[in-house]
Amino acid sequence: MVLAGNTWLYVRRVLVPMQKAYAVAHQVPRGNLSDLYPRWLGSRELLLRGRDPYSQQITREIQIGYYGRLLDEHRPNDPKDQEGFVYPVYVVFLLAPTILLPFAVVQASFYWLLVATIVVTAVLWLKTLQWKPQWLTLLTVVVFSLGNFPAIQALALRQMSVLVAGFLALVFFLLARRRFVSAGLILAVATIKPQLTILVALWFGLWAFSSWRERKGLLFGFVGGMVVLFASAQWILSGWIVKFYYAVLAYRRYTGGMTSADVLFGVDLGRAANVLLVLITAALCWQMRRKDESSADFLFVSCFVLAATVAITPIFAPYNQLLLFPGILVLVRHRNVFQPKGSWQKILLRIAILIICWQWIASICLTIIHTLVSENFVEKIWAMPFYASLPLPVVLMCLLYVCLREIKRSTVSRELC
Repeated sequence: MVLAGNTWLYVRRVLVPMQKAYAVAHQVPRGNLSDLYPRWLGSRELLLRGRDPYSQQITREIQIGYYGRLLDEHRPNDPKDQEGFVYPVYVVFLLAPTILLPFAVVQASFYWLLVATIVVTAVLWLKTLQWKPQWLTLLTVVVFSLGNFPAIQALALRQMSVLVAGFLALVFFLLARRRFVSAGLILAVATIKPQLTILVALWFGLWAFSSWRERKGLLFGFVGGMVVLFASAQWILSGWIVKFYYAVLAYRRYTGGMTSADVLFGVDLGRAANVLLVLITAALCWQMRRKDESSADFLFVSCFVLAATVAITPIFAPYNQLLLFPGILVLVRHRNVFQPKGSWQKILLRIAILIICWQWIASICLTIIHTLVSENFVEKIWAMPFYASLPLPVVLMCLLYVCLREIKRSTVSRELC
């Protein structure tokens, strides 16, 4: 709780004031800076006035609210992100109840909705893992889920990735109870952010086809949900799919579309690494496609797919690492199975623990330096807590794979005995 509290303290008392001071000094525009605002304004204009949320006019209106003014390409310090409406248009159905309210009210309410979603997501994963911890362990999991940089950033930006993570947790919870149709319907709703759900949807499709008679409800629910969403979206905005496609192309152009591998290794090596990660993920999914939904193998592979999603998502953003939380939780749940034998396994485990804990170590060090030593020095190294976020998805994938192998070996050993 001390480390989580310090992380919040670092963001509120050190990081945000420095960003505001930098914006003033370099004339960087700062409006509400809420990632909810482009979606909310686009939804309001579409549902109330029938305006195209993908249009340049709406984008300009979004910029005025988000940044406080229109972006100027002649100003070198202006952000490159145009903040267009880059979501499938059926996201407006989720936001429809808010369009008549002032945005200040919507933003404040949405913040607490996201807080509740993070807590409920943690509880859903505990139930999916059939883990009934004591109250102190439950409190630790909740504090861990709220006191990390991805969660704090997502809450500060009002990011809808939190809702997607919650929807996916609900999908796995329903699968564990063999409610396949309901799980498919929720998965369809989770596609409001396709880049975070496409690999999961492909994995579930392979898994369902591998035992069609038992699992066909999952595909029926998903396909039925997508048909309803697409048809409803087409009814309120004709030709939205083409508009959305061009909006995505524009978004990747002005943001760069860098994955974590691209940032670490450069564009060429990064693309090769991304392809390799996809192939490894596909091979592992193929091997485990017949596993039961209640098995440890299924959960490990699913968390592997979630980690791969974060690794290869074309827009690197720390808040997407909320999808790594289930993988960490699964490893903790099965920590007694994974007993590192070789030196490389011990090194991997220590590296993983260091990378996961680095955000707290760095933030508490920077808070102390900022308070007792020098504010100017902290301004040069303020991003230290985020350094470990780049390799974290791949390291977690390696750890999940090693632990999965250990589980298979122990299962084979018991069968031989």
